[in-house]
Amino acid sequence: MDAIVNRLAEIESAAAAIVKHAEEEKDELEQEMRRKQTKFDEELKAVTEQRLTEVSKQAESQVSAEKEQLKKNHESKILQLKKEYEQRGEQYAREILERISGV
Repeated sequence: MDAIVNRLAEIESAAAAIVKHAEEEKDELEQEMRRKQTKFDEELKAVTEQRLTEVSKQAESQVSAEKEQLKKNHESKILQLKKEYEQRGEQYAREILERISGV
């Protein structure tokens, strides 16, 4: 009978050791998963910030180029209007005067 009790005590002790070992492995795996999750989050954040910086620079460059093109277009139009005024300014003034006076 003592042999059976001793054997059951050994089995219970072995089972407790197995459970303890399993819990320790579980804790280690949880810590490893947290480390991997943290590393992944940091890498994702870095990649996202880098991409946002690239997109922002690209957008700024595009806006700057469009502004420059608009400026050139406006300057060209202003020069064209000034040239037309120099060539036909007196004619326009006479036409306006004729319309006002009805002559």
